[in-house]
Amino acid sequence: MFSGIVTEIGFLRPVKFFSDPSPSGKKQVRVRISWSVKNFFKHSVGDSVSVNGVCLTIASKGLGYFEADVSNATLDVTVGLDKAGAVNLEPSLRVGGILGGHIVTGHVDGTAKINDVIQSRDSRVIACTTDETFYPMLTKKGSIAVNGVSLTINEVDLKNQSCRFFVNLIPHTLTQTNLSNLTTESIVNIELDPIAKMVDQFLSVRSGQKDNRG
Repeated sequence: MFSGIVTEIGFLRPVKFFSDPSPSGKKQVRVRISWSVKNFFKHSVGDSVSVNGVCLTIASKGLGYFEADVSNATLDVTVGLDKAGAVNLEPSLRVGGILGGHIVTGHVDGTAKINDVIQSRDSRVIACTTDETFYPMLTKKGSIAVNGVSLTINEVDLKNQSCRFFVNLIPHTLTQTNLSNLTTESIVNIELDPIAKMVDQFLSVRSGQKDNRG
């Protein structure tokens, strides 16, 4: 469990690809994540950490880095975990800890494409397009995690079978996360508000539209 408050920007690089690719052709990969802040990460092997919004388990660790395995299933619904680049890091919450953002599980629902980046004084507004089926779970002033960062949705609309939402990046977010690197056409990981997902599931099952309980 996380809160969407990024603690550090790390650097990810793949160190080993495994066999048995997924239907999309992606292979399970072991990644190494390093960071620059001394003594930033004090967790142990087996603990969870959010990497660009994805909950990963620490498989091994060393001085200034840890390694984790990313499954085919995760690679099929996320972006940026099988190539080198900057990633947002957040250790898992502890009982009694501060929930500074909103409840984030680290189970990414899919991706969104950046359609526009609008500079507004020291802040930036980004317009994102994602799967239209997410529309019922995106609400104005609701929460969404973008690359693991807890953000508030400014506006949301559904046009031409496409769901679009807008979020604001304040100066602190721009300096403390990798969202400052976003440009038009960038792809990001998104996780919908888990409470909104549960409500949508309940209403859908009750109305007989679907049942995804397995």
